[in-house]
Amino acid sequence: MAELARGSVLDRPWGRTFATLALRGLTGQLTLVADGKHFLVAFEGGAVVAAMSPLASDAAVRVALTGHLVSSSQVPEISRRLADAPERDEVDVIAELARLGPDHALRLRRRVIAQRAARTFSINHGEFTVTDYIELPIIPGCELDVRAVVYMGARANLSEQRLSAELDQLGSWFQLKPDLDEDLPQFGFSDVEQPVIERLRDGGTIADIEAFASSFVDSVSGRSSGIPYEARSERTSEKPFEWRPLDGSPKIRSPSRAAVPSSRSSRSAMPRHVPARSNVPGSMSPGCSAVSPPTSAQPASTQPTATPATSAATFSGSSRPTAM
Repeated sequence: MAELARGSVLDRPWGRTFATLALRGLTGQLTLVADGKHFLVAFEGGAVVAAMSPLASDAAVRVALTGHLVSSSQVPEISRRLADAPERDEVDVIAELARLGPDHALRLRRRVIAQRAARTFSINHGEFTVTDYIELPIIPGCELDVRAVVYMGARANLSEQRLSAELDQLGSWFQLKPDLDEDLPQFGFSDVEQPVIERLRDGGTIADIEAFASSFVDSVSGRSSGIPYEARSERTSEKPFEWRPLDGSPKIRSPSRAAVPSSRSSRSAMPRHVPARSNVPGSMSPGCSAVSPPTSAQPASTQPTATPATSAATFSGSSRPTAM
């Protein structure tokens, strides 16, 4: 097992750490340790393919319950079966008992992975390592676009204080690049966010955007406040967690990779060592940056660039991290 990187959650905005791993096309595992708890996220070719969280709220049965795929009366039996056969896959047990079809089981599995990966955004103090060894089981068809995970994590798990601090690190003036329209659906934005996205096309400071958003946010909050975030994000776009590489082109998978997994996944669940990919660049060319500074609003020395500062050995933060 080779260690590819290590660092602290606070080295840079956590969303940038996730984006950097995806942009590099990482095949490996991110392990985040906080207060003795381990959070794991597996990447394959830059896509999130598996995740583990020690929190009970991220258990598959809890996600299935909040998603109305199982009833509260079924939970004790699911828990009993898992306790009797701890080697069995959680989603397989739930699908068996609740008689979920392959499509619903796969949607549940993807939702569980997304929620567990997004949970890492709630960690305010912790250390992480990135290795080329994946110990989590990987089920075909579960690839998630990192952009949807980043948005879900930031919206559901970042406190207002931390969100404000991380935005300060990214810059003071933001504008949506004109060539990113094809990338926007991959974040899973809902209709509620569309006015803000349109406003970002003209650019502005955080104060400008907040003032604009406050003019309509109260009118829509009443319509959405009663809906759990998980339910809202599930329908933000047609396929908010369908993986597409960050260059915007569709990912072509072989029929075997796209096949619906069977109820037995022992062969794919074996931990495996994945050699470091040779296609991980030492330096990254400008990619899908969601924001950019105006040419005259700031001195050149303080303008964030579109290219994240990266290192194959460390993720130490820079004095002015750039926008994703």
